[in-house]
Amino acid sequence: MADSMTIPELEAMLARLKVDKANSASQKDDSASRKAYEKSAAELKRKMQLCLNVSNGNDVLFLLDVTASMKPHRDRVVGMIDRMITSLEKMFKNTKGNIRIGVVGYRDFHLTPRYERMSFKPVTSEGTAEVRQWLNNLVFTTEATQQHQPDYQEDVHGGLEKAADPLLGWSNEYRTIIHIADAPGHGTRLYDPADAPWMGDLEPNYDQDGSQLAALLLKLRVDVKVQKFMFVHIVHQYAKDRLPFTLTMVEKFRIACGNPSWITEVEWDEDEDMGLAAVSVELSQNNMGTFRGIDDIMGLIKKGVHLSYEKVSGPGAQLRVAPNPFSKGQNRLAYYGRYYPNGVAGLGMEEVVLKENESASGSDNKAREYKSQMETQSVAIYLAKQFNRQAAESCPRLAVPEITFIKVELVAISWGGSTTGSKFLLMEPLLLGPFVKHSSNDGWVDLVDLQRHLHAFSHWTYEVTEKLLMVVDLQGVKFINSDDKMEIRLTDPAIHCTEKDKPKDKDGNVSATVPPKLYFTGNMMASRDGFGRFIDSHVDKQIDDIVVCGDICSAMLPRCLERR
Repeated sequence: MADSMTIPELEAMLARLKVDKANSASQKDDSASRKAYEKSAAELKRKMQLCLNVSNGNDVLFLLDVTASMKPHRDRVVGMIDRMITSLEKMFKNTKGNIRIGVVGYRDFHLTPRYERMSFKPVTSEGTAEVRQWLNNLVFTTEATQQHQPDYQEDVHGGLEKAADPLLGWSNEYRTIIHIADAPGHGTRLYDPADAPWMGDLEPNYDQDGSQLAALLLKLRVDVKVQKFMFVHIVHQYAKDRLPFTLTMVEKFRIACGNPSWITEVEWDEDEDMGLAAVSVELSQNNMGTFRGIDDIMGLIKKGVHLSYEKVSGPGAQLRVAPNPFSKGQNRLAYYGRYYPNGVAGLGMEEVVLKENESASGSDNKAREYKSQMETQSVAIYLAKQFNRQAAESCPRLAVPEITFIKVELVAISWGGSTTGSKFLLMEPLLLGPFVKHSSNDGWVDLVDLQRHLHAFSHWTYEVTEKLLMVVDLQGVKFINSDDKMEIRLTDPAIHCTEKDKPKDKDGNVSATVPPKLYFTGNMMASRDGFGRFIDSHVDKQIDDIVVCGDICSAMLPRCLERR
């Protein structure tokens, strides 16, 4: 997520700053005002740029089977794509066409035309009108020649090849393919002939070793740099046990592409948005209930022991995940989702945000990577609660706002019951409001929207742990709560820590071969450097008459060790 405000808010702030500049210019000797204006204007320009580029550009290609077997689903498929376009128009209305839609349709070897193609068009009024017109004119049909009668399999290989065609105009940073089909490709390795003997296959020996499929998928993933490939299964009306005929093919896709987590799949329920996948999940979170105080956490860190975690979901829990991210941070992607603790058919539904590590190789899709991130936020949550208690008890006159980090849970998805293709995500509640970054992990502090209690919290965590760790990189959502007060809910903190993690061997002993590393992920630099940069920007500093380290620190730090 970017530390951005809405465009109207930014424009209003810019207007206020112009007034300030005019007032400053009328007072020739008021150099301090001019300096404050210049600093604020520079900061606003940075925020405006982040706000406009929050999506970093997104190309979404729909790869469609447009043969006669798909004709019963034509109107619903086109209608759902249309609704997705409408959602993108609303979601990214201020990104100046950075989101683009393209379509490739494929039929079979002996059909004319064999392919349909619409190059990428921006999500603007002109662009989306062109996309909708093209889709309305798209014909789902199978016109066989006299020499060749149709079979059920289609030219999936050719469709994948056309998806990599430079004429489509792939150019945006983030790239997604949504493949919608009801039939497998040619070659018996892509389907089970026993599922439907009537299907036939005029090319049963096509690509017997799978080398062509591997080359096509690797080209899309590595050369074209498509980050996400979603397959939407359309269930044929004669399918046995209502299982899609395309299941085996997608399993081959997973093996051929070189990274099973690159591909997600969903069976399209025509009563739901096809952009949301329904999958069974298992949720876990850190167990913090056994801690008696901050000393317990410090003790674990010094021993190189990580927080325990526990399963918190029931056996029927399910999750729907949007196919495209709504935001892209430095290292992670964020998706909208819906969590059903009792299954889609049960009671209860929560709007959530799912966060995924971005890695072209899939190396970040490891449980330990996500557990470490969850651990960072869990420690921040615990320390924030202790800070809030001390603030209420020791300095009530200052009315220090409470600091709240939202809970985070680890989501584990196993595709088809296989651990090979397991996928991990972090899940948080969905919060509505402008997302604002208040500090970084290298000493930067937002002086435009200065929140002194947040920076006092970072300083407090450093002192209360006797300089063992510091919670930094404070960012989150601002909103008006039920008491009509402004509230900030924080997420994705980083923690500087001087202690090294001590990897263990299979017997639980400190490993002699695996080198130690900094205890918390999110540490972008050597801890001492991170601590120092924060202190330099905070302690006893006064920038343009703005005091960063002030009354809150003075009131809380002298007695903070009592909170241990």
